[in-house]
Amino acid sequence: MGWNISLTNLTKEDIMKITKPNFRKAAKRSGGLRSLIAQRLKVSRSAITQYLERNPDMVVILTDELENTLDISEAKLFENIQGGDFQSIKLMLTTKGKTRGYVQRTEIVNSGNINVGILPLNESERNELLIDLKENDA
Repeated sequence: MGWNISLTNLTKEDIMKITKPNFRKAAKRSGGLRSLIAQRLKVSRSAITQYLERNPDMVVILTDELENTLDISEAKLFENIQGGDFQSIKLMLTTKGKTRGYVQRTEIVNSGNINVGILPLNESERNELLIDLKENDA
């Protein structure tokens, strides 16, 4: 069972509930989450999506809220790092410390028992492969 909500089935009442002042108020401290804004305005998430499509200037409010949430999260992460929290330190190093070599890698060890089957090409397949190779070189 999927969610099949058509934007054309929205009521005028839903659309009328979403004014720019109402949207700004509902978006405040929402983290940029459309579902939370919709809940605050007592409309569907689809109504928010349709509103934003009709009012692209309001998308910046959503973006600002998300950026603010990221700032708060990074500040908390920094506090945890300063407190010596190993998981926070590891997260920072494996994401922002990549340029310094802090990258998680998976090592694959070959036991030496790899069987590779190569099937012969017929003349038509060989010609097609040669044409493809020549086109790619050009």
